[in-house]
Parts: sequence; structure tokens; C-alpha cells
Amino acid sequence: MGQHVRRRRPARTRRSLLVLLTVAANSTDVSRTPGREERRPDRERRADALLSRFPDGTRFYTNLGGKGDRPDFYALSFRGHDPFSSYDRDAGLIAVNDDEVAMFWNFQNT
Repeated sequence: MGQHVRRRRPARTRRSLLVLLTVAANSTDVSRTPGREERRPDRERRADALLSRFPDGTRFYTNLGGKGDRPDFYALSFRGHDPFSSYDRDAGLIAVNDDEVAMFWNFQNT
């Protein structure tokens, strides 16, 4: 089994990744989602609400790779993928701190 969580993610990247996980029904490219700009403020508010429960010092990891250390998942589809399951596509965000571990995941069969 390979390494599934690869990078620490800055706040903006974490938010765009959570939005990707909620809208990626058949694509991992948020830019192809109809109505994305109209729905973006509400989706970001919801993502920020989820992320706000994690204190400073929480480490975040994903099994998706993007270009550079701060990929913007609004602007691009992911570049690398290390599947966690037997599904055709799965994408997620893992939060780890001294008190808890949380996983946000989207599993898809194509």
C-alpha cells in the first residue's frame, strides 16, 4: 500500500479542496460545474464552518496532488491521485491534531 496522504495544505487550498469534494459528482474539475460561481460563496461558507472546528496546529493531508505546494482546486483538476479505495476515483482531506482525526471523502465509480 502506497502513501496516501502527501502534503500539508494551506487554508485556501483546504477550502477549495472541500468545495471540490462536495461538487465533484462526475468530475474532479470544479471549473466544469454548472452554476459554480453563483454557489461558491455558500459552499465556501460551509467549508469554512467545517474547517473552523480544527485548532491551530492541525495538520491537513490529501491523496490528491496539484501543481506546486498551494494548488487551487477551483482552477484546475488534480494532477496526481493516490487512491485510498477500490473505487475508480476517490478524493479526500484528512485533518490530524492532538485530540482527533477527521476525514472528508468522496468516492466515485465511473
